[in-house]
Amino acid sequence: MKGLDVKKFLKRNNIAFKQVSDELLLDCPVCGKEEHFYLNSDTGLCVCHKCKYASNLIGYMLALGFSKDDVTSILSEDFRPSINSISRRIKDLMVVDGKIESLNFLPTYFKNPLPEGCRSITEENFPKALAERKISCEVVEALGVKICNKKGVYLNRIIFPVATLRTRTFIAQTGWTKKKCKAIQKIYKKRGLKYRKILFPKGSFMNEVLYLYNIFEDEPGDLFVVEGHADVLRMLRFQKNVVGSFGSVISREQMFLLSKTEADRIFWMPDGEVSLDIKKKYGKRLQDMCGDKEVRVCHLPEALDPDDSSDKILTKAINNSQSVSTLGLGGRS
Repeated sequence: MKGLDVKKFLKRNNIAFKQVSDELLLDCPVCGKEEHFYLNSDTGLCVCHKCKYASNLIGYMLALGFSKDDVTSILSEDFRPSINSISRRIKDLMVVDGKIESLNFLPTYFKNPLPEGCRSITEENFPKALAERKISCEVVEALGVKICNKKGVYLNRIIFPVATLRTRTFIAQTGWTKKKCKAIQKIYKKRGLKYRKILFPKGSFMNEVLYLYNIFEDEPGDLFVVEGHADVLRMLRFQKNVVGSFGSVISREQMFLLSKTEADRIFWMPDGEVSLDIKKKYGKRLQDMCGDKEVRVCHLPEALDPDDSSDKILTKAINNSQSVSTLGLGGRS
C-alpha cells in the first residue's frame, strides 16, 4: 500500500486525523470510538484499540462505506497497477463461504482450536463461578462449555466456544467465584499485573461475532441482545432468545448479522451503566441496519446488568422498553 498518499486521501474525504509518532490517529469507522483507531501510513496496517478491528487500507476504506468499485478506482489512481488485479484482491478479501459479501466491510477470518487440557463439565467438577449464578449443568453441557485446568494462562478457566457464520473461536472466563476473583485481582495489582476475568485468544476480533448467534439466527419472534456471555446464560434461564455482543455497544458487523436474523423484534438490553446518549446513537444505527425489524431498547437500573437482575427487574425493563424514536422522551424503568 506504499503507493497511496494516505494523508491526501483523508484530507480529500474530510476525515480528521492526528499524527502520533509514526502513526495516524483517527475515529474508528467500525465502532465509532473517537481517536482510538491507529493507521500506519507506511505499511497501511490499522487497528482500533477499542473494538480490536484490524485490517489494511482496503479494509479501512470498505469500513468507511466505499464500494468495491470506489476502492478499485482510488487505488488505481495512486498505484497504477492492473485494475483487474486490485478488483480480484478486494473480491478475494470479501468472500464468505464462497459468496461475495454485499456489505462494505472487510471480514476477519480466524479459527482458534480450543486450548489443551479442556474437559467436559460434570456435576463433580462444576465451576463455582457458574454455580453462584444459578446456571445449571444441563445448560452449559448443551452449549459445549468446558473447563480447563492446564497450568498457565488457562488455569481454572471456563471455556465458552463461540461460533457464527463466519468465525469460530472461544472465550475463557475465570472459574473463581466473584469474591475470590476480587481477591486475586488485588494480589495481581500489588504485583503490578492485571488479572483478566475474561481472555480472548489472539486474533479474535470479538466485535465481529455474537455469542449464540448460530443458535438463534433462524428463530422468529423476539431476540434479545445483551453484553456478556453470563448475561446470555441469565436470559436463557429467563427463557428468551438471546445473543451476546461482548461489549457495551453493538458493532457495525454485529448489526449486519442481526439484520440477517429471522427475528421480528430486537430488544437491546445494555448494562445499566450505559448512558442514554450511547443508547440513542447505537440504537438508531441498529434500527437503520435492521429496517424490516422493530428495535427496542431496555433500561436497567444503573448498578445492574442482566446477570445481576431479578426476574421482576428484567420483566419491568422489557415491559418499559422504548422504540429508538422515543428514546429520551420518558418511559424509563
